[in-house]
Formats: sequence, structure tokens, C-alpha cells
Amino acid sequence: MQAVEQGHGSILLDVGHVSYMDSLLLGELVQAYCSTVSEAPRSELINATKRLRELLRITKLDRILKTAGPEPE
Repeated sequence: MQAVEQGHGSILLDVGHVSYMDSLLLGELVQAYCSTVSEAPRSELINATKRLRELLRITKLDRILKTAGPEPE
């Protein structure tokens, strides 16, 4: 990721407009997290929808892919 290569210490990914996420995209998020965690220890998904938060909880990915921002109603 270019941001990490430039020395940024955190990565915030706005997923507020993501209406659907399949296993392929989840895999890409996990791969990106794993490849950047040592250089950018603060990596968060911001504005995650209720549906996405539930998906992360069910798959137990909420343990590594942290979400930030207000809880959607």
C-alpha cells in the first residue's frame, strides 16, 4: 500500500458506501491488514454499515479488522 510506503502510521478505510461484501473482498481486506500491520499498527474500517459489522462478527474477523465511527442505526 502506497500510504504505508510513504510512512503513514495508520490506515483508515471508509467502507460507508459498501453495500455488499463477499468472501473475495473480505479476503483482500485481511490480506491488506496482514501485509501492513507491522508498519501501520492502526488500521480501521470507518463508517461500517450494520450489515458489515454483523458479517465481521459472524466470521470473527471483528477480532482483527477493527471498526470506527458511530454505530449505524
